[in-house]
Amino acid sequence: MQRPVALKGLRLVPRQDGNPNGQLAECEIQVSDDGKVWETVARQSWDNRAVEGEITFAEPREARFIRVVALREIRNRPFASIAEVELILNP
Repeated sequence: MQRPVALKGLRLVPRQDGNPNGQLAECEIQVSDDGKVWETVARQSWDNRAVEGEITFAEPREARFIRVVALREIRNRPFASIAEVELILNP
């Protein structure tokens, strides 16, 4: 993003083609102001499900950069996929 925004979470939508390959089982959300130094602000685990998942932070964070770090895929394969990422802004 061009400037920091106040975030309180993310919504992640898995792939919607019926193929479970790459579906996240566990991930971390990290934020940064400069794209070099990262801070983990949330960690989430899911059961095998192909529906939108919401991750809320313990407290709102301002950040310019956001990344989703896949820790585990549902079948323990070495890849992950996400169809959509929506930012949940802190008013």
